[in-house]
Parts: sequence; C-alpha cells; structure tokens
Amino acid sequence: MILLLGSLLSLPIGIIPEGLRCAAETTAAAVQNEDENAGKEVTDIKISGMIVTNGSQISYYLEEDGTVSIVGCGRDMTGKVEIPAVIEEKTVKKIAEGAFYNCETLERVILPDSVTVIEPGAFHGCKKLSSVEIPDTVTEIGESAFYGCEALTKLRFPEKISVIPESCCSGCISLTEIQFPSSLRSIGKEAFYSVCGTEQLEIPDGVTDIGEKAFYYWPRLKTVSFPASLSALGDFVFDGCDVLEAIQVSDENKSFCDENGILYTKDMTKLIKYPPCQPATEFIVPDSVKELAAWSFIGAENLRTISLSNVEKFGEDTFYYCTNLEAITIPEAMKEIPEAAFAYCHSLTNVVIPEDCTGIGAYAFLDCTGIRALTVPKSVEKIGEYAMGYGYDLESESLTILEDFKLDVWRGSMGAAYAKANELEYRSHSYLWLIFLIAGVVCGGIAAAAAIIHKKQSEIHVSSWNPRQKSS
Repeated sequence: MILLLGSLLSLPIGIIPEGLRCAAETTAAAVQNEDENAGKEVTDIKISGMIVTNGSQISYYLEEDGTVSIVGCGRDMTGKVEIPAVIEEKTVKKIAEGAFYNCETLERVILPDSVTVIEPGAFHGCKKLSSVEIPDTVTEIGESAFYGCEALTKLRFPEKISVIPESCCSGCISLTEIQFPSSLRSIGKEAFYSVCGTEQLEIPDGVTDIGEKAFYYWPRLKTVSFPASLSALGDFVFDGCDVLEAIQVSDENKSFCDENGILYTKDMTKLIKYPPCQPATEFIVPDSVKELAAWSFIGAENLRTISLSNVEKFGEDTFYYCTNLEAITIPEAMKEIPEAAFAYCHSLTNVVIPEDCTGIGAYAFLDCTGIRALTVPKSVEKIGEYAMGYGYDLESESLTILEDFKLDVWRGSMGAAYAKANELEYRSHSYLWLIFLIAGVVCGGIAAAAAIIHKKQSEIHVSSWNPRQKSS
C-alpha cells in the first residue's frame, strides 16, 4: 500500500515537518569514510512530497527531467521497504545521496526495475539491513553506498556495473557472499574494507585495477586469484587478511606474477605481498628482486629466517609483527631502514645495520625484545622517534625503555645523540684509534699498533657515560 501525502517545494530545513526532518538531514550528511570526519553543510533540501509504503514514510523529489528521486525516510522506518516504480505518474530513477542514511532499523529494501542510479551514501549506516535487491537496470553505484551495513550478508552487483566505488561496502562485517558482474572493470579504494568475506576470492576477468586497501581485513580469506586483465594494484590491498595463504596470478597477466603463492611484479624486481600464512619457516628472496613493498611481510608468523639477497630497498612496516623471525641480514645496499620495518619482531636477536646506512626510521625496532645490543654506524644522519631501545607495555599501553639494552655508537655521532636524548645505555667509539695506529706504526710496527688500539678501545668503552649509572 502506497499513500501520497502531498507536495513540499524546496522548504528550508528549519520548517520541514518532523516526519521529513530525517530525510532532509540525511540527504546532506557525510557519506565518506567516518575516519575522515568529512561532511556537507546543510542548507536547503528539495523535497516534493512524501509517500507511505508498508507503514514507512519515504520522501521524494520531482526532478526537472520529469523523473523522481527518492531522497529520504522517516525516523520510524523499520522492517521491509519496497520502493514503487512510479510516483505521481512519474518514473522513479534514482536513490539520492544519503536517502536512507543511518536508518538503523531498516531490514530489507526492494528497488524497482526503473532505478538506474544509487547515489553516494544512499544506505550508509543501515546497521540492520540484511537484504537489498538491486535490479539489473542500475548502471551506477556511488561511494559508501552500503557503508556500515553490518547485517548485510550477500550482495549481487548488477550486470551493467563497471565500477565498484570507494568504500562501497566498507564495514559490512557480515558480508560473506559477493557476486561480481562480468562488466566489472574497477574496484575502488577500501571498497570492501573490513568485510567478513570469503575463504576464496576470484577477481573476474576484465577487472583492470584494484584500489588501495580494497580487501583490507578479511579475516577468513585464504586464497586470491588475479585475472590476466589486472594491470594496476593499490597499496595494502590484502593487508589485515591474517590467514591468507596464497595469491595466484594468471600466466597471461602482463603486470604481475606469482611464485609459490607469493606476489611479484611481472619482471620479478619487486616483491609485493608475502601471504602471512605461507607455511615456510625459511625464505630466500629471489636474486632478481631489488625492492620489497611496504607491509609486504607483515604478520608472517611462520618465518624464522630470511635472506634478502640483492634487495636494495624496502618500505615501511615490511616485517612488522613477524614475531618468530630470528635472523636477518640487512643488505649493504640498504641506505635507510624504514619506519616500523622490524617492529614487534620479538624473536629477532641479532641485526647488523649496514656501514653506509644514513637513516633509521621511527619505531624501526620497536618492541624487538630479543635484541640486547645494536651498533649504529657513524654514517647514520637521522634517527626517528622510538627507533631503538623501546618496548610496548600492554598493561599501561605505553612505550617503555627496554631493560639491558645497549647501543654501540660513535662519539659525536647521531647515534650518540639519540642515546643521550633517550637516556639509553651506550658505549662509544672515537677516531682516536687512528692516532694510536699511526703512533704504533711509528713506534714499533703493526703488532704494537694493534695492541695499543685494543687497549685504548677498551679504555674508551669503560669510560663512556652511562645515564642509568647513579653518581657516587
């Protein structure tokens, strides 16, 4: 049953009847990722009238082209709602931006075959919405259209959809069945961020690009298949997928490839993603690989040893939370250790920082509780905050200085400055050994010089300042 309640032409929000106030507010509400706290300023909301269908109020607007847009709903909307195809003898074509924004008791929506567009945030925050029937006439779905629909369990995208936009289904934590159309070409940034997901994900042939964090945090995902058509992949697409075992790529793909379920660029010069549930305890990076992508090994808890071979660069958080990683040799070609590169590698005991390294990023070795000493080369020119010597205390939820941790540094170097500023125990070296070497050679040969160097270095170590030592 549909009841037409009349016409309200471009009323300012202050004088819209209470039954339609929700429609006005939600049409102009924020529909972007809630973390960004973005929104729109509410000014005038155009509403032509209101209908009652299945006991719920729905407001609409008569567009200039003679079609109808659904623009809002009453606060008391609950249960099932079926949108009519015709209102005032005009065709319903659009579900407007934010039309059902935060209608938290709405459970089921049936859209008519006349609808062609679902605008951004149309069903944003409909927490109890478990079913929505989208007709094949729909050709466009806006950003965040189903954002935060926590009860939605399955979603079929119409066959004319070519783009699944940014944050389309972010936060749909119950979504376990997704039907992609054969027409699909692009999956946007965070499109399926924090979704329950499936164990197997097959990207359909025809898709050319996948945006950043598109499938971030799928707790059930084990395997992924890429088609030949895929040519662009955003950062961190599958990060947070903690049980991911393998990524498989079509042999005909010209941009990517896989080897034993590990994702690389086609030329094998960059390792993009090492699935965290790969069973191997040892891994040798192929000789052709020069770069490891940011977050590439994050959470790989089975790994105990890794050889980086010819790697010259890796991104931030590369080995973050590889809790069982015991040994790693950082290649001499590495000029900088990125931010949080080895954070929470609790089993790591021995790390050698390359002699020509110029920078150590913030949190690089945070909570590496197995490391008792680190040597900071004199070449290091910058060190980020909490880069070394700090752990994370769960009880107090704060960073604390690790006990029995020492730094080996060069007197007057950035390493020495870092140790002093953070009140870390350290011992320092100096260039005095050059003087001793020259003196030794002059006075009695290389053997004497070596003895002098050893003696003087020992003296230097013993006499170095220790901020934790109490003065007598």
